[in-house]
Parts: sequence; structure tokens; C-alpha cells
Amino acid sequence: MKYINSEGSFDCIVTEPTAGWIGESEEKGSPFVRIPVQVTEDGAEKGSGAVWMGYLTNAAFDRTIKVLVEVFGFNGDLASLATGKQTFKDKPCSITTEFEEYNNKRRCKVKWLNAVGGGASAKPMEASKLQSLLDRLTPQAIKVAKMAGSGKPSILVPF
Repeated sequence: MKYINSEGSFDCIVTEPTAGWIGESEEKGSPFVRIPVQVTEDGAEKGSGAVWMGYLTNAAFDRTIKVLVEVFGFNGDLASLATGKQTFKDKPCSITTEFEEYNNKRRCKVKWLNAVGGGASAKPMEASKLQSLLDRLTPQAIKVAKMAGSGKPSILVPF
């Protein structure tokens, strides 16, 4: 399989992991959930694969489980995932890749795993809240825009 070799965001589908959903790093023995994906959207990377690893260390555990819940509706049953009773195979997702240096080698790595449609969830702002925000920030935005257009430095007022 060809692996993704460019930075960007890609719609994908989860594939079956060849070494199980849960593994551990060779270097430190850190446990992780392995999510292998294949790019489904048209473009140069279509059909390419990648693997997101969500670590189960004390520092990363809550974040990893939260991502799995948000993206796949995971119920937290790691034992069920490890035994294959629960699977993420064929579920859609979106990934964001970036290049990084590791052991003096440049590699493309999956940095973010998201639900299809992108990153952080957002909802429309309530009309009264939006109006209050606009009333408060529009005058400052106009000042900053004018200063930027004139080439003079601007002074930002914290909100």
C-alpha cells in the first residue's frame, strides 16, 4: 500500500489493522489505539494509507478516548475493541497530516483524527449573543483594518 506523503486534510475510511487495534510503541512500550485509514477523496493521495495512533498513557488517555467518542461514537470498552467484538472498520473519518523530523528523518504523520467534515465542532451562535459580540468588536475591527491599510502599527484592546 502507498502511504500518504503530503500535508493536508483528507477524508478517509478506516481499514482493518494488521496487528490489532491496540498496540505498544517499540521505543517506550507506550500503549496506543491504532486507527489505519485509506484516503477516499479524489486527488493525488486517493487510495493512500496512514495510521493514527492515540496513546493510552496517563498524559494522553482522556484525549484519546474523547477523540474516539467524537469521531466514532466509541463506548470506551477497550477490551471489546481488543478482542474484535467492537471495530471501527469501514467507518468514515477525516485526518490531518503534517511533516515532522524523527530520528533525523522527515516523515509524514497523522496529527489529527476528526469526524468527516473537519475539526472542532461548531454551532451557530445565538442571535442575541452574536449581536452583542458584533457590537463590542466591530468598532475595534474597523480601527485595526484602517491601521493595517495605512501601514501604521495598531494597538489591540483585549476583550
